[in-house]
Amino acid sequence: MIDLCVLGYGQFGETTQQCLKSLIPQAQEIGAIVHVLDNGSPDDSALLQKNFCISFPEVQSSYSDINLGYAGGMNQMALKGSGQWLVLVGSDTIFTSESLKRLDQALQKVPQEVGIVGPVTNSAGTAQSLTSLGVDIDQVLANAPTFFGHSTSLVLPLYRADFFCVAIRRTLWNTLQGLDPIYGLGYYEDFDFSMRAKKIGFQCAMVEDALVFHQGSASFKKSDEQRKLLKKNKKIFLQRFPEAEMRHIRLDNYKTIQYLLDLNTDSFDIHQRQAIIKHLQLRIDSLSEHQPKGWIKRTLWKQRVQSLRDQYQSWLEANSSLK
Repeated sequence: MIDLCVLGYGQFGETTQQCLKSLIPQAQEIGAIVHVLDNGSPDDSALLQKNFCISFPEVQSSYSDINLGYAGGMNQMALKGSGQWLVLVGSDTIFTSESLKRLDQALQKVPQEVGIVGPVTNSAGTAQSLTSLGVDIDQVLANAPTFFGHSTSLVLPLYRADFFCVAIRRTLWNTLQGLDPIYGLGYYEDFDFSMRAKKIGFQCAMVEDALVFHQGSASFKKSDEQRKLLKKNKKIFLQRFPEAEMRHIRLDNYKTIQYLLDLNTDSFDIHQRQAIIKHLQLRIDSLSEHQPKGWIKRTLWKQRVQSLRDQYQSWLEANSSLK
């Protein structure tokens, strides 16, 4: 059983409502329970949420008078469920077709040591980000059938998960006592949780076939407040975990591509292997979206990417029957 926890803050019609519309039918299909919390919105989002949920009595709707932050809001909702997996969902997400079903199928098969599982997306801070899918929802939905029509059945290792949408084992959640509220309104609590999980033997993973659109920074936008919060929370995080790898998206994705190129595909059927080819193409194209700023680093990075493209071409030739 899955408990889905959707945390909303403001702009209900543009964020939480769109998320719920995409999520509720899929949740009903797999028998998941949906919890939604308005996290002290400064506008009329709480009222709009209440009116919306009247039509969906199966959705457990709650409200906070104050902004509890990402950690505080999710911790509060987690108390209400009892499923084996918690799925934390930011309100600025939209679940594409079959995405929750594919995530659920993966959760039923992952080893016990995997405690954190995320989908892939168009915008994240890790290898989950497939930037070349597009920026807005129309672009992502238009490109999704090409790359996600057939399943790869892959659950790939991930150094740490981005919590725009993430599944967490209830046992792990309880052991770590949820997210740490020290990070206030948000940022780095997901990295913190991933590192704490690693320290007690749990691993992170991503479901290569579960695509969730992420609007990104819907609550904060780009502001001085956001930058100050990021700086403050990064300092807290690094004091706690000086050993953490602060990987850029491009490096995280690069390592994932290398993992895919080393994968033995003999046990996969033809459709799965063809889907893997498409995902490799998508990931390699996404590398060019995140080039370093300095011209020396950028030149070295381009050479590194070209080397990876050459590896990919060699891999294609060795698997010519898959084209």
